Amino acid sequence: MQVEHDAKWIKRLTALSKRYFTPTFLGEQYIDAAKPAMYVGNHSIYGIFDSPMLIDYLYNQHKVAIVSLADHSHFYVPVWRNIVKKFGAVDGVKEQVRVLMQQGYSILVFPGGGREVLKRKGEAYQLIWKQRYGFLKLAQEFNYDIIPFAALGGDEIFELGFDANRLIQSQAFQQSKDCATGSAAAPWGCNSVITEKYYS
Repeated sequence: MQVEHDAKWIKRLTALSKRYFTPTFLGEQYIDAAKPAMYVGNHSIYGIFDSPMLIDYLYNQHKVAIVSLADHSHFYVPVWRNIVKKFGAVDGVKEQVRVLMQQGYSILVFPGGGREVLKRKGEAYQLIWKQRYGFLKLAQEFNYDIIPFAALGGDEIFELGFDANRLIQSQAFQQSKDCATGSAAAPWGCNSVITEKYYS
């Protein structure tokens, strides 16, 4: 399986972040590019600052052949999926991951996935892994060391003004849900609930 790392693209994109942020990496003595490993840690909110910088650090600075396991949704968006692939990301399907580990790639895992990226108020730095421990079985199967890491600072970049909890509690969402389930109809018609409340 071919992984599409683009070292120049990775450097170029992370350089934008580094103009504002100065990342500090600790524990480099545990990195061994010659020995494939599984790097497992937390996703910061929106995931746009932690992943690229970590991949740049491991791939460009330490020459670790790292593959990031990405949520399926990234690969549904035409232009975005190409950007994600340039960072050496693949759809996190177990069969694909197994092939990559057979080829000797190191694996970057964020077990919290999309849910951890979309944190709600009061969830800063919480691990929201649920029961996602398949990476442990794969690490055991291929005798990979698990290298845990913690990304700090990312959850303090954004101040949440409107999160999923507030959306779910909104009248428009409740009416849309009622329309979808057929339990009630909105006064202005089920087809226009979102348009009327959010875009008018």
